[in-house]
Amino acid sequence: MAKETRNADIHTPDLNEEINEIAEYLELHVGPVTETHKKALADLVQRYGTASVTLTLVAEMNQLDMVTALLQQSKDVLRKRKRV
Repeated sequence: MAKETRNADIHTPDLNEEINEIAEYLELHVGPVTETHKKALADLVQRYGTASVTLTLVAEMNQLDMVTALLQQSKDVLRKRKRV
């Protein structure tokens, strides 16, 4: 089944508002979001929808948090082993 493609050049005020909200969320949790990132987000939102894009980003960041926690845990274990 082919995905519906929409014209990425059409930016409605609602779309811009949605993109800015997602970008603000990303800036709070990840770091700066450039205009290039916003264009990519706009394309994704137009193609897949706001909810789908947001859920995917949150899920990916959650996995990153888990990996970061595991790495930190491993670092603490290595420190303890080094002391013994």
